[in-house]
Amino acid sequence: MAHTHPQSSSVRTGAGSMTRRGFLTAAGGAAIGAGVGLTGCGRSEAQTPKSSGPVDLQVWTNDPNYPAYFTYWAKQLNQRPDKRFDYRISSLIQSTDQVVTKLLTSYMSGTRLPDMPGFEISQFSRLQRDDIGGQFAVDLRKEIPHLDRDFYKARIVPYSSGDAVYGLDSDMCMGVYYYREDLWKKYGLSTDFETWDDLLAIGAKAHRDHDVAVAAVSSNDITWMTMLMLQQGGQCFGADGSLQVDNPHTVDALKLLRRGVQSGAFMDLSNFYGAAGVAAMNAGQVIGYIMPDWFQPFVLQLNAPKLSGRWRIRPFPRFTTGHATAVWGGTGFGVTKNQPGTTAALDLLKQAYCTREGQVQRFLKASYLPTMKNAWQDARLRKYESKYLGGQRPFDVYGQIVEDTPTMVTSPYWDVMNARMTIALSETMRGIQSPERAVRDAADSIRSQMAR
Repeated sequence: MAHTHPQSSSVRTGAGSMTRRGFLTAAGGAAIGAGVGLTGCGRSEAQTPKSSGPVDLQVWTNDPNYPAYFTYWAKQLNQRPDKRFDYRISSLIQSTDQVVTKLLTSYMSGTRLPDMPGFEISQFSRLQRDDIGGQFAVDLRKEIPHLDRDFYKARIVPYSSGDAVYGLDSDMCMGVYYYREDLWKKYGLSTDFETWDDLLAIGAKAHRDHDVAVAAVSSNDITWMTMLMLQQGGQCFGADGSLQVDNPHTVDALKLLRRGVQSGAFMDLSNFYGAAGVAAMNAGQVIGYIMPDWFQPFVLQLNAPKLSGRWRIRPFPRFTTGHATAVWGGTGFGVTKNQPGTTAALDLLKQAYCTREGQVQRFLKASYLPTMKNAWQDARLRKYESKYLGGQRPFDVYGQIVEDTPTMVTSPYWDVMNARMTIALSETMRGIQSPERAVRDAADSIRSQMAR
């Protein structure tokens, strides 16, 4: 999936080479803004990783839950009589784009890199251009035995560049349907629907009779378009790097979203995560959501704590073809190579993310679904009851669909695709263009930019 620019001048580093254009594009101009020169930039001299003793690991991420979880495991390892390292964890919490921008700037300026950077899935695409990630990140496929056997492919592929894997995802990010059980009962709505057409019909009636919506979406966010497309079996990009977003499933996803909004079954929110979205959630105007698993702990519970016990989950409705679920989001943690903390960081990541106990504890402490297959058999998870979901056992639902989780192929041109498909989505929802024409025009524009 790496894309090269053979006519561009190269930046030479101790780890190899990359194009000047590729690095600046990935950095978003950070090098210029920081006053960093390109001549001789990069970490020209590798540092020897420590093999034992005190080590101060830096975790860079957008979510404080991650360093808290790594700190938990660092303390566990520190207490072992056969410990190799004496861990101390520090963190830098930044927006998802700034984590990668600061990482690239640090690399180019020769300053300290984070030992364990967290790559949000859309930002990871910046490291795929010219395989920039390979300049400073450990290839985890070479370090973790049986990676492809033990982990779900759906959460390995998005953090790959060529054959290398630079991040381990923290969550399955599986989509389910959330619904307010109390209001569905109050309005006499059946939750035993099978297809998306069934849900649209129920939602249209609920809107007419009770002025509520069975889902909320946003016409300026491709989350729902992409999930509905992925569920049917489509992809934005192919494994060979080709653009594939102009597939029939994308058109069908846009048609479904437009029908839902036009009928009132779906509420179109300009700021899904903002004040309007939270108000609609708490007022009972939206009685269902089409969202990934992380929506419950990090959106519902945080913004609607008084609704605890009233929500339930169930699998997505089905299309005639495709999968039982879809995916959206994710944060993959990697390890920077040739650093004093490289070996210690690998040991910590392996314990926290590559053991059954680590995967179970990650859910119990941070609410992230296991990405290792064997953790799904753990009795603590299978018997886990969610207070917020009214005592429902979420793994009864997630366990039905995890084996059918589709992957989401990423690309160095993800940001280009995202921006142009957002326009296509908006124009479709506003009736400016047909779904077919909007997708075709967007794909032509994206391919034109990919060819530059």
